[in-house]
Amino acid sequence: MKFIIAQILVFLFFISCKKDNGIDSSSDIQRLTSKKWKLTALTYTSNGKTEDLFASSPQCRIDDVLVFTQTSTSEEGTFYFEQKELCPDEVLNTTTSIWKKSSKGIELFLTDNSGLNMGSVFLKKLTSTTLIFEVYPDSDSVLERKYSSQ
Repeated sequence: MKFIIAQILVFLFFISCKKDNGIDSSSDIQRLTSKKWKLTALTYTSNGKTEDLFASSPQCRIDDVLVFTQTSTSEEGTFYFEQKELCPDEVLNTTTSIWKKSSKGIELFLTDNSGLNMGSVFLKKLTSTTLIFEVYPDSDSVLERKYSSQ
């Protein structure tokens, strides 16, 4: 878990935003917050070559579940990782980050364990069974995280 979060945080320093596909309806917010989301794919693509990071990750790093909650307004909430099994070098992550609906879609604002804002990403895809977001460390590469509903 810590390894995957560290990857995201490093890439977010170099993030370039990409407009999403209009995921911003109340039904999408319901889909996002009514389920837990388990990581099912993690790929890194650079210069046309794709690496499957999920396949090479230990179970204790990929068994965590992403949980979204909604605040009293329908336009924002929080999200966090439920850690199922800690890896030997891992500490319990208690960080809660924020998501918000905007005119561009649903945006995730990532924070580190100290609460420092590490950047944001927009959801690329949200269906009743799939959640995908991408991080763009530079113009030639992308880190894609795909989750399935639980």
